[in-house]
Amino acid sequence: MAKHFNKLGFKIGAEIGVDAGVYSKILCEEIPGLKLYSIDIWDLGQGGSHKMRSGKYAQAKELLAPYDATLIKKFSVDALKD
Repeated sequence: MAKHFNKLGFKIGAEIGVDAGVYSKILCEEIPGLKLYSIDIWDLGQGGSHKMRSGKYAQAKELLAPYDATLIKKFSVDALKD
């Protein structure tokens, strides 16, 4: 899918439900120059233990550090407003 997005010329995108950032990284690798908004609730108190979700945020932050990715800790509906 990421290769297809690249062929279509997409340069700005968002992933909703990022978890540890694996697919966000694939998007960034396959689409040079991509500005990516990576959105997840991570440690906002739902979807698993607080400690486990915080670990996923740290993983995503590390994986996406070399890319133009902005990590956004919000529920998807709240992130739409931005």
